[in-house]
Amino acid sequence: MPNTTETSTALGIHSWSLGSTTDDQSDVTLQFTSLVPVWERVLEAGVLSLICVTAVVSNVSLWLVVLTTRTLRNESNYLILCLSLADLLVSVVSMPITVATIASSGWTFP
Repeated sequence: MPNTTETSTALGIHSWSLGSTTDDQSDVTLQFTSLVPVWERVLEAGVLSLICVTAVVSNVSLWLVVLTTRTLRNESNYLILCLSLADLLVSVVSMPITVATIASSGWTFP
């Protein structure tokens, strides 16, 4: 039966280890250690949040400009809107999860 242990220090260093022992196998250990300082995680999460907000605002404004200006409604700009939609979905779905993972120094979602 595997046993899992998690340790934490005052510097925010997390260590997970998974060990299992059976009659035929020796102890198998999988260990993860986060050595990223807190200030670096905060800085990286802040920069990524700024990029996320900028991407959302710029892509939404692109949609508004193209759809409200009649002369810009052509096939080439519709292709650009498709790329913008993909970028908008990444900015809304993926980036917040990445920011939360960086800020907490680990996967916190079920």
